[in-house]
Amino acid sequence: MGRQILFIAILLCGQFAFGQSSVYGKYKGSGMLLDTLIIAFHLDLKQDGNYTMKSSRKDTLVTETGKWQRIGDKIKLKPKYSKAKKKYRPEKTFVLNIEGDSLVWKPNFNMRKFEKEMTKNVGEKVTLVDKSEPLVLYKEN
Repeated sequence: MGRQILFIAILLCGQFAFGQSSVYGKYKGSGMLLDTLIIAFHLDLKQDGNYTMKSSRKDTLVTETGKWQRIGDKIKLKPKYSKAKKKYRPEKTFVLNIEGDSLVWKPNFNMRKFEKEMTKNVGEKVTLVDKSEPLVLYKEN
């Protein structure tokens, strides 16, 4: 009886240690950023610790690659950028909350900085209303 309990305990510890494997796979979802910007996301978490995320908005498709790491009930995505693209990156890392079989990202923008950048690009004063919603990525079967 004691050996069976020990064996079950070892199995549970192994499952806990390698629990990250349960989050491997492909996820997809869409959400609204700022006031009317709807973006669709496709995220592929690979077993080797790399990820590929594709985001599309109307006719624009952006592909991002990098490393991911599970820390507790969160997944941290760290994008890879070339030196030329580093100044254009939106954030250094993204943190997704694990909620069941889905991943949730809550956008966090520096609105003033973004408004200044948009005003500079457009040539007139831009005021944005942040109606961002949490983005939920559902696991594909």
